[in-house]
Amino acid sequence: MATEGDVNAASTTNVCPDGGKKNRKGKKHQKSHEEMLLDPTPSEALTSHPPSTTEASDEERGEEAIDVTTGKKWVTSVEVARQAVEILGRRMNVADGKFKTLEDFTLEETENIRKELEGR
Repeated sequence: MATEGDVNAASTTNVCPDGGKKNRKGKKHQKSHEEMLLDPTPSEALTSHPPSTTEASDEERGEEAIDVTTGKKWVTSVEVARQAVEILGRRMNVADGKFKTLEDFTLEETENIRKELEGR
């Protein structure tokens, strides 16, 4: 058991004599948050523009209003085509299910098909 006068050497290895302040020789002065806000960097100074006090209308700029009805018609026709392809795909799957493969035929039916094809 340790008394008040005893000090464990391992517990004092990371203690700084000046209360935790490290010697920072040669370190540059860092600006405070306020100094950084007041002093813009060169790139900010070049890209900053004063706010515009007047707004030009579309007519003054020579721009026309965009007609979106053509776009809406196009979207509608694409959606109709997509639905048609979906319906055709479903019907083709049903038709594919009705076709027989060669394995589905009996030996007699296979022979009849072969003879019919040879006769053509």
